[in-house]
Amino acid sequence: MARDFDQRQKRISYILTANVYSKNLQKIWNKKARIHVGPNTSEEIFSVYIPEEFKVGVYFTELQLNDKQGNIISENFYWLAADDDFAFLSELPEVKLDAEINKEEDGKIIISKIRLMNTSNDLAFFVNPSIRKEKEGEEVRPCFWSDNYFSILPGKTKELTVEFQKSELVGEEAYLKLHGWNVVQQVIKMDR
Repeated sequence: MARDFDQRQKRISYILTANVYSKNLQKIWNKKARIHVGPNTSEEIFSVYIPEEFKVGVYFTELQLNDKQGNIISENFYWLAADDDFAFLSELPEVKLDAEINKEEDGKIIISKIRLMNTSNDLAFFVNPSIRKEKEGEEVRPCFWSDNYFSILPGKTKELTVEFQKSELVGEEAYLKLHGWNVVQQVIKMDR
């Protein structure tokens, strides 16, 4: 029993990357560190530095945790404003995302891997995908997403997994609905 406890407390090596972007998505600060943490723990690794000239208006912070092989373990994206003025977010240009869908059926369950690509020069902000019954139909519930309400920087991709019961479609076709703060709404049939 004590050996099992020791194994759970084993510290694992990760790479933590922090990037800070101005409202115009200019990278203004970044830092990378190799960290060693155990499960269910928290540690202060470093403080994020924001140059004074960028503390007015909105700026963005991206955090990413990778394993030794470079696989993404966790990622977070924050929008901040030292003066609490977030008006700039209403000025974000519209972004159309490209999507690749790999739908698999495992008996009663549909599992889809979705790859979203932001090929624009602008931020796709607060993206919230959903699965719909038919093109204009209601949302399929429950759906279990690997992530939701996320942002995609220009030139980046986001890989997602969604899982739901086939019976929830009630014999109708499944569609992926893409929408977000400044994302051009699209409804894409999930037959590819």
